[in-house]
Amino acid sequence: MDKLFTISYFISLTLLIRVTFLNRSKYRFLLKIITCSHYLGLGIFSVLIKDVPLLKYVLLIGLIFSFIGDIFLGLKDTIKIGFILGVSAFSIAQLYYLLYFQMNFFSIIPFILSLVFMFLFWIYVRNNPKIEFPSKAYFLFVYIFLLSSTFFSSIENLIYYHNELNLILMIGCILFFISDITLFHVYFLKEKVSILKIIYLLSYHVAQLLIATFIFL
Repeated sequence: MDKLFTISYFISLTLLIRVTFLNRSKYRFLLKIITCSHYLGLGIFSVLIKDVPLLKYVLLIGLIFSFIGDIFLGLKDTIKIGFILGVSAFSIAQLYYLLYFQMNFFSIIPFILSLVFMFLFWIYVRNNPKIEFPSKAYFLFVYIFLLSSTFFSSIENLIYYHNELNLILMIGCILFFISDITLFHVYFLKEKVSILKIIYLLSYHVAQLLIATFIFL
């Protein structure tokens, strides 16, 4: 069963990457939903068949909102506010991921580091002539703050609770961070770089799978 799930996941992910470069949006949206259903299904399956600690339910809620975000971003060319709804859903997901870490071990350090990163990233965006960033999109820096807060919290969590499970979760959060920073460049670089789409898709879907695996284990 585990092998079948893994094979199915990476086949759908491979097809998703392939269709992305063929610019077939209808098939891409379908494959996106199928691929994302794997990590969401694993998370839900975990809480249904196992005695999962209540705190892990917070991560499951994060997976659910990530899935909702995937749907809205997939429909961004069809629904006028699809992009905003997608980013909002992912922001809520990050809040729940962050809540998990802060409930497990409260610390203000990740927030301080995130403010520094957000400021540096803002300077980078403003001074990089290769990036075309509209003023109306500055609300994305709220998401960048939440994303980086989760990123730094996952590292601190592993430092204080060092074990293989928390290592899996931290790697998932790091890949999530990489995927969204990469996606930022996919959206806003003036000259599109194809390899960035592959990096985004691989890192994002592996990240969500690792988070779901952490819930399962």
